[in-house]
Amino acid sequence: MEFINLLVIEDDFIDQRTIRRALSESFLFVRPEFASSLKEAEEIIGKEWDLILTDYNLPLYSGLDILEFLKERKPKVPIIVMTGVGTVEIANEAMDAGAFDFLTKNLITPEGIGLAIRNAIKVYNEQRKAEELLKTIQEREKQLIETQKIAGLGSWEYDLNTNKFVWTDQTFNIFGRDTKEDPWHYSEFLDSVIDEDRDILIEAIDKAIAQKIPYEIITRHLKEDSKSLIYVSGR
Repeated sequence: MEFINLLVIEDDFIDQRTIRRALSESFLFVRPEFASSLKEAEEIIGKEWDLILTDYNLPLYSGLDILEFLKERKPKVPIIVMTGVGTVEIANEAMDAGAFDFLTKNLITPEGIGLAIRNAIKVYNEQRKAEELLKTIQEREKQLIETQKIAGLGSWEYDLNTNKFVWTDQTFNIFGRDTKEDPWHYSEFLDSVIDEDRDILIEAIDKAIAQKIPYEIITRHLKEDSKSLIYVSGR
């Protein structure tokens, strides 16, 4: 059973009791800790928090000040702001400043607060997984580029919609082209193939597109910068 570590910043003790009661009846496994001011929050903000629930109106601080304080110290923790009066302007202001969600205090019920917390935790976890996946992909792409440099290999993709190739830097080097240039169009790529191999390559590519038949073929090309002959294994 995993508990949600929740930091609640609320200066009104009646509202604090309302929040405690709503949390206890929400069927969530929550470990809330309350702070009545940003000064109190400063003393415990360093702990591991899964979610922050804060009043948008604290003495001496505007809502934007509160969010700036929290985002600076816990940039990756989702923040739900609470206010007594909910308007579109206030909601937009809070969201633009980095709040994850906006909750009017009349919705601090077991159902309302439960829904807000579940949604925040779910979306946050999905975002974190997406970030981890993106980081893994970027690391693998970096490793692939380094491997291609060492092995003298290149890779590319052909976009059927634009009729263009997407090349890695090593592919530019193989064909003797500057990486600042655009990759060839399909017709330009075919023009680089010597006459004896061109029809074989066209047939293989057409079958791959029309019939989903994979191919692996070695073709001879004229290198653009020196017109020397290079052998390219494509698949």
